[in-house]
Amino acid sequence: MKYIKSCAHPKGGFGYTGPSQGPHTTAAGILSLQLLGHYNDPTVIKALDHMAKVPVKWGKSGGVTYFYYFHYYAIQGNYQAGGKYWNQWHPQVREMFLEKQNEDGSWDVPPGMSEKASVVGRNKVYWTAMASLVLEVYMHYLPAYQR
Repeated sequence: MKYIKSCAHPKGGFGYTGPSQGPHTTAAGILSLQLLGHYNDPTVIKALDHMAKVPVKWGKSGGVTYFYYFHYYAIQGNYQAGGKYWNQWHPQVREMFLEKQNEDGSWDVPPGMSEKASVVGRNKVYWTAMASLVLEVYMHYLPAYQR
């Protein structure tokens, strides 16, 4: 917990090795502290407020370059926070994913993703699994994510 908090930015957000405000590390930092039982820690609240400013769009926006990684942690952090965070985040993400689902039930790599993501994205299995995990978070299937 001490290390995660050392990566908190004073204005909200988390980095990997020090204070930062990247969307991916912010989402992961939020959920990490929540899973350690620190749901209402001031660094979590600031980070949730910071993350709420990231546009929910299909593709690269708001600094999101690893789309599924970000949304996987962001949806869980917002779910754990509940209230206004969940109510504002979840409907946007749900609609976006459902609108972009292919007729065969799969998902693709959104435009503008990194080279590495594009290589992995040639196989729709991973992206479909990630999209399914994002959409199922409120079903409480994973015991670790039950508050």
